[in-house]
Amino acid sequence: MSDTSKRATLESVLPKLQKLLPHLRDANAYEAEAARQKINGLLAQVKLHWHDLATLLADKQESLAAMLHRLLEKDPSVFY
Repeated sequence: MSDTSKRATLESVLPKLQKLLPHLRDANAYEAEAARQKINGLLAQVKLHWHDLATLLADKQESLAAMLHRLLEKDPSVFY
């Protein structure tokens, strides 16, 4: 599966993941384990793995170079 299709797949399940991920830190070990199992099932259902999730979420972050480029496009005088 290409990165583009993995990203599209991730976007389709992101709302569910956003609800489940916070439960991984639940003080109740059974709740945390239940969330982990649901995430595993969801990822398996869409043929993704935890490393795909981590990679795709990390890639969503805008790079520092891109942020500076965007800033300079708008107003280069901010550095003077």
